Formats: sequence, C-alpha cells, structure tokens
Amino acid sequence: MQQKTSERTIFENEIKKIISGEPCKNSEVTLSNNQSILTKFVAGCDGRNSKVAKIGKFKEINNTYNQTAATFTVTVNNLEETSAYQIFSEKGIFAIMPAPKSSGKLTHTVVWSIDNKRLKDTDIESYVIDNINYFENKLGTKIKIFSKILSFNLINHHYQSYVFNSMVLIGDAAHSIHPLAGQGINLGFADAQVFCEEIIRGFERSHEPNQKLILKKYEIKRRSLNLAMLKSMDLFVNTFNSNNLYTKLIRNIGLSSVNKINFLKRLFINHAAGNNKI
Repeated sequence: MQQKTSERTIFENEIKKIISGEPCKNSEVTLSNNQSILTKFVAGCDGRNSKVAKIGKFKEINNTYNQTAATFTVTVNNLEETSAYQIFSEKGIFAIMPAPKSSGKLTHTVVWSIDNKRLKDTDIESYVIDNINYFENKLGTKIKIFSKILSFNLINHHYQSYVFNSMVLIGDAAHSIHPLAGQGINLGFADAQVFCEEIIRGFERSHEPNQKLILKKYEIKRRSLNLAMLKSMDLFVNTFNSNNLYTKLIRNIGLSSVNKINFLKRLFINHAAGNNKI
C-alpha cells in the first residue's frame, strides 16, 4: 500500500482548478502544471487555509480570540519526560509538552496564548523573555529557549457545510479551534476515521464513494460534534478572559474541584490525549 501510494503521489504541484461533478459523477482536478486528473471525489485535507475550500467557495464562519499564540522549543532540567503541563494565568495560557530530542537534547514544545492587550506596548519576543520566569516558578524548573519564537493570531473557523457536490473537507480544512486543550488534532483524526468508515461501509454495499448519501453521512456525524467542541472552547477562553470577580471565583472553584476529583481529572486527561473518541 505504501509503495502504491508513493507512486501516485504528485510533488511540487498545486491544485489550480476543480470541476466538481454532481454526486455519482467524476470530478476533474487541474494542477498547476496543467495535468488533469479524473477522480470520484476530492477530499480537502489541506489545513486552515484550504485551497480546496476556496476553490469550492465553501461558506466560512470565523471569529477572532484577540489573542496571539507564541510557540517555541525549550529545554528544561527536571520535568517528567512523558508529561504535559498547562497553566492558566493572567499572563496567558501556557502549555508545555514533550518533543523529540534535538541535537541529542531532550526538548519540550511551548504553546503560549497571550491576550493582545498585553502586547500593545511590546513585541511578542520581548514579552516571552520578560515573563517566562513566572512559569519557571510555577513549574519549579529552569526553562531555556532553544529555538526561534514563532507567533500567529488565534482565530477559529468552520464551514456551514463540509460537502459540496463531490468535494469534502476534513480536519483543519473544515474547522479549527483554540489550541488550549490540544483538541484540534484529535478532531482531525476523528474526522478521518468517520470518513473512512463511511467510504468502507458504502463499498461493502456496492455504493460509489461519491454518492451524496455517503458524503453527507460523514458531514452529519462530524459537523455537529466539531461545532460543539468549538463552542466549548470559546466558552472556556471567554471564562478565562473575564475580569468579573464572580466568574473568576466560580472558575477557580471549578478547576480546583476537577483537580481534586480523580474521576473527573482522568476523564479530562483521556479526552485531551485522544483516548476517548470525540
């Protein structure tokens, strides 16, 4: 399978045009080298700025969090190699997780979501350098920045429909959420699994994979769940951005309770790790 996939993989090209056939009809994909490909369906798995979604003119809905994410690699001296940590504070939502070794050194990846109001009078790199000691104290470790500090604006997006004729969007191409719980990748895996299940189920019943019913079943099963996760993350982010004293009090009591109740704590950990199907 790997060899056949490699033989049919086209490099150094991009999709220029898609003539999407009605359900049960082939689509024609034209590449930048003018090569044409006939296919049963086109699955857009090409990320947040999906070219397939743009060509198909899928209707997008997006929203900004008014936050910037800083991401970089670090070395630490005494954190567990297999554990990830997340700290919620007024200085931002700070996540640190193990990464593969680099130049023989054990490294961790940091994703730090920062309110744009805190960056009004400074740049992202200066803010990180000036405030990282706060999280060193919280974690009880020395954190040394090991890479460039990259940043991007945090927004969410989704589409009113994941399917148009024989085009279908999967993973980040169809939706993106705040990275605070690390659920974007899990949602993408779940999309791919359900989509493959529907294609296999249709094949077993001698149905063509581009039949409208098959593609729509994938959309029905995944879109509502993805949207629910997106809205949940929005609520979570808004709760932590709130300056309301009562909201802060309820938030802190809730987090403390979850941290003390092993059943709830394990439930959230399993969801974050992708062990529970979303």
